[in-house]
Amino acid sequence: MKTAVFWFSNSLMVTKNVYKRLNIFDMKKIMILLFVLNIFIANNSQAQLLKKLKDKANEKIENTKNKAEQKVKDRISNKEAQGDAKVDGTMDKGLDKVEDVFKKKEKAPSTDIEASNKEDENKQVEATSEPLATNKETINTKFDFKQGDKIAYFNDFSTDALGEFAQGFTTNASGEIVTINNGNQKWLMLGQNSNAQIENRMYMAKEGTIEFDMYHKNGNGPSYYFGFCIFKKGKDASADLMENEMPGTKGIAVKFNPGIDNETKNGYFVTYENSSEKLTNDGFAVPNLMSVVFDENKPGKAYYNHVSITRKGTSLKVYINTQKILDLPSVFAANDEFDGFKFVSQHGVAEPENTKDIFAVANLKIANGITAVKNSFTTTNKIVTTAIQFDAGKATILPTSYFILKEIAELIKTNKLKMEIVGHTDADGDAAKNMELSKLRAAATKDYLVKQFDVDATSLTTNGKGSTQLIDKTTTALAKANNRRVEFLKK
Repeated sequence: MKTAVFWFSNSLMVTKNVYKRLNIFDMKKIMILLFVLNIFIANNSQAQLLKKLKDKANEKIENTKNKAEQKVKDRISNKEAQGDAKVDGTMDKGLDKVEDVFKKKEKAPSTDIEASNKEDENKQVEATSEPLATNKETINTKFDFKQGDKIAYFNDFSTDALGEFAQGFTTNASGEIVTINNGNQKWLMLGQNSNAQIENRMYMAKEGTIEFDMYHKNGNGPSYYFGFCIFKKGKDASADLMENEMPGTKGIAVKFNPGIDNETKNGYFVTYENSSEKLTNDGFAVPNLMSVVFDENKPGKAYYNHVSITRKGTSLKVYINTQKILDLPSVFAANDEFDGFKFVSQHGVAEPENTKDIFAVANLKIANGITAVKNSFTTTNKIVTTAIQFDAGKATILPTSYFILKEIAELIKTNKLKMEIVGHTDADGDAAKNMELSKLRAAATKDYLVKQFDVDATSLTTNGKGSTQLIDKTTTALAKANNRRVEFLKK
C-alpha cells in the first residue's frame, strides 16, 4: 500500500509537469482522471492489477492530448469508449460517477416544490389529505355545502407555464406556477408577503359559491398566515392590490395561521366598510391546519385542504373540507355586491430550504345561483349538475359532492322516481377513454346513492356519453369545467 501511495504522489507530480509542458488539459479533466484512479486503488488490492492500472494511467498522461480529451468527450456525449481491458472498464465506471456530479450541478432549477422530499415526508402529506367518502362513516353528515348552479369562473392554471406567474391574476410581489410531488396538477405558489388578485372584475352573485384547493406548509414560526378576501373594488386598483386586510370599499377577509401554537384560535376574519371594521373574530378554530415546527432545521407538516364558501343574501359560510368553520347569518347587507377576489400570504424566508413557508392554490371556482334540486327538476324533468365532483381523470367522488347527492337521493325516494344517470366529460385526451370514464363516473354516482342514502338500486340505470355532447365547444378551463357534468333523466 505504501508503494501505491508513493506511486500516486509521483503520478500527481508527473501530471503537473505534463500540464505545464503540453498545456492541453484543464485542471478539471486531470482531477477527474485522478479521482477515478484514487477510487480504483482504494478498492483493489491485487498488485498485478495495480501495476496494469499504473502503466495504463502513465500511458494516458504521456500520450498526446487527443486520446484523453476524446475519452471524456465520448463518455459525456454518447457513453462510448468502452475499453476491452478490465482497467478501462473500471475507469469508465468512475467517469460515469464524475459525469453525474457535473450533470447535477448543471441541472435547471426545479419548479416542483416538493419533488425532493423524503419518502416519509411524502407519506405525511398524503396522510393529511381529506379522506374520500366511500361509506357512511367517512363523511360529516352535517356538511351542507352545495356548489352554485352555474360556473362563472374557473382556473386550474393548466395553460400557464411552469415558473411563470398565473395568467388572469396580478400581484404586488411575486409568485409562480409549480407542481407538487411531481403531480400533474399545477398550483399558483405565492411568494414572500404576496397578494394574488383576479385581474378582471369577478362578480359574486347574491347567492353563489367560491371553492379552491390549497397546499400549505409552515416552516418559519408564528408570523406565517394566508387566506382570502372577497370585496367590492375601489377606484384605485393598485391600492386594492397592496392592501392585504381591507381592500376595496367593503368586504370580508378570512385568514388562517398554521404557525400559532393553538388549534382553537388559528383562524381570523374581519368584515369592513370604508376601512372601518364592522365584525371581527381573531380566534376561531380551523381543523386540519396546524403545522407548527419549533426546530428550524426540520420542515413543518404539509397539508392539502379544500376551501368552500357559500353566500346566500346576508349570510356567509366557510368550510375546510367537510368541516364548517364559519357560519355568519347577517354579515352582509342583502343588496351588497362584490366584484373582487384575492389570495393573501404573509410569511418569511427560512433556511435551510426545506423549512420555508409554502402557500399554493389551485382549482379556483366561482359559481352563481343556488337552486334546490327539486325546483329545477319540476320544470325540466331532469337534473343537470356540475356539482358532483370527481378526482381528475378518475371516477372517485369527492366529499364536496355530498350535499347535492343527498338532495338528489331525497327527491328520488320521496317521488319514487326511476332515473337514468348519464356521465359527461370534457374533450381533453382520448375519446374512447373519455367514454369509458363517463360510464365509470355514472356507475360511481349510482353506487354512492345506493350505499350512502339507501336509494333502490333497481330504480337507477347508468350510461356515459364521454365528450360527444359538449355544451361548450371552446377550449377554456371554464368551458371544460361546465362540460364535466352528470345528468339525471327521468324514465
